[in-house]
Amino acid sequence: MGLRDMTVDIVKRILGIDDNHFDLPVAVRSKDVPLDLVGEFAQYARTPIKADPDCEYWVSFLAE
Repeated sequence: MGLRDMTVDIVKRILGIDDNHFDLPVAVRSKDVPLDLVGEFAQYARTPIKADPDCEYWVSFLAE
């Protein structure tokens, strides 16, 4: 599923990722999304999603 208007900064804010102590920003990465945070990503989804406790969620992204 694609996320429209999603930026790396939004992903980092939602997941609490702090890459300030690295020389380079967060690069290619896949990250698990806890069920309670799926709704935060759902607002950016191209198609409606509903968090399902029987599913695993993750987001992959690339920052430059």
